[in-house]
This record gives sequence, C-alpha cells and structure tokens, in this order.
Amino acid sequence: MNKKRFYIISSTLLLIGLFAGVVQYVGTFDALYAAAVNPGHSWSQMECTDTFCIDTNNKRIGIGTILPLEALEINGNIKLGGENPTYTISNIKDPTNASDLATKNYIDREIAKVGAMVSGTLPLINSAHTQKDCVDAGGVPVDGSTQLKQCKFAASACPTGWTANENWTTTVSSLVYIQSQCISYDGDDNCIAYGPMDRYTCSTPEHSFSNKAAEWARSDGDITLVSPCYAFTHGKCYDSEIGYVGTFGFIPSEPKYCSRSATGYAKIVEIGCY
Repeated sequence: MNKKRFYIISSTLLLIGLFAGVVQYVGTFDALYAAAVNPGHSWSQMECTDTFCIDTNNKRIGIGTILPLEALEINGNIKLGGENPTYTISNIKDPTNASDLATKNYIDREIAKVGAMVSGTLPLINSAHTQKDCVDAGGVPVDGSTQLKQCKFAASACPTGWTANENWTTTVSSLVYIQSQCISYDGDDNCIAYGPMDRYTCSTPEHSFSNKAAEWARSDGDITLVSPCYAFTHGKCYDSEIGYVGTFGFIPSEPKYCSRSATGYAKIVEIGCY
C-alpha cells in the first residue's frame, strides 16, 4: 500500500470516528437536558438558559424559571419603564382568589356595594325592593340563587307588595289522615263518635330554607267487612320524597266496601320574597 492511499484511508476513518463521536455526544446531551429540564421535549424544541426559557412546543415563555407552566411565567418582580406611571394592564377578569389582580372597575363596584349595604339601598333580586325595605318589612336579607339577596320572612306567604322567589321556603312536617265515618251525632248534627278505627295518619317530609317545593303526603284507607264505611282495616302512606312509604293494619281477603284518600302538604314557616 503506498503512502497516498494510506493517508486517504486513515483520514477517512478519522473523520468517520469524529462524526460518530459528535453525534453520540449531542444525543446524550439532548437526552440528559430533556430529562432534567422538561421531560418529553428535546433541546431543539426549547431555547433555555438558567433564567430564561422559550418552550416553542407548548408556546410558553419563562423568565426566572426554566419550567414555565403558563403562556408567560415570571419568577420575580415586574417594573414598567418610563419617567411617569403611564402604562396599564388591561383585559383582566374579576378576581376569584386572594392573590389575583383586581381592576379599578372591580374595586369601584365593591366599594359601591359596601356603601349601598351601609345605607340600605342595595337592591334585592329583580330590584323591586332594597335590603332596607326587607328589614323594614320584618324580613332578613339572605342569599338566594343569584348574586343579589332575597328577603326571608317568617311566614307562609309573602307580605302584600312582595313576590315569592321561586320555591324558597322552610317547611315542617304535617299530618295527613283519613277519618272513618261518623257513627253518632248530637242534636245539632255534629259528629260525636267515629267508627272503631278513627283515622289512618301519614306525615309529610320537611326541609330547611332552600329552593324546594313544599312536600306532600297521601293517606289511603280501605274498609272491608263492615258497611257503611266506618271501620278501617288497613291504610297506605305515600309522600313526595320516597313515594310508597308503607302499609298499616291488616289486609283481609274479603272484598272492600269502599276506599278513602286524603292528600296534604308540609307547613311553610319561612318564605323567600323580593
């Protein structure tokens, strides 16, 4: 082998080895950096230093952080340039957390609410009355289904000039019963004695102050063996929460002479109005 050919082969092998080494080094660096900085992204997808990072894959920029989680994440203070305060930040939604930024419009609204609460001019829902009107009418301003409050009265119906707010009520359980036929009257035709089983009684469910309709219950009774209808043998209860509640008494095989039924509602003791 002559020297010229030897040099050509040696140079070629040297270049191949050098190229392979560079490729291996870059691949190793890329994998290590991706694992340490942002798993799943290669160095070609990110441009980062210790304090600044552009994540082109997720379209994020980090200042003071190499792991931005938002479109722009800054770990540090922000200063707007200029001799006088002339710059603003706009298009900000109302805050929901204690650390959120609040706009002047939001603060002005909150100040107005406080002033209205102090003066009593803050409106209730539908703006038909104010909170002061509520207190003057004997009610209490309370939360409802909207940001504005409603007026809660300790009554079964709203006062004159007020309107019930949906089904906002407090109820207490009421008894619902069917009564057997009268078997004895006084001289004025008033019943003084009923059949052997006076009544079958059911009770309604109840609820605390909430937007819920008054509950109902139904009592059904069957009379067998005896006619006319003055001796009940069994009854059934139903209500708006469960449906069929249960059967009471005994159910004989003889045909019934007649049936009676009564439905009643829970008593409303508080109501929401506006």
